[in-house]
Amino acid sequence: MMGAEAEIRRKIRQKKMIQQRLTGIAALLLCVFVVVFALHGQTPEDRDITPVLLIAPIGFYLLFSKECWLY
Repeated sequence: MMGAEAEIRRKIRQKKMIQQRLTGIAALLLCVFVVVFALHGQTPEDRDITPVLLIAPIGFYLLFSKECWLY
């Protein structure tokens, strides 16, 4: 019985880690879109890439962390 519970927990954790890594990739893709849009901006406000400075570290952390941070 304990082996079955451990197997279920392992599968749940594996699924959460996949979801976490996909979320990290999505955050990094969002950063790429912000940079692409900023390259075509006409005013300084249009060329602002502050969101990249805030979102990119979170995306990298979610992508490469071995701990489960998403619940």
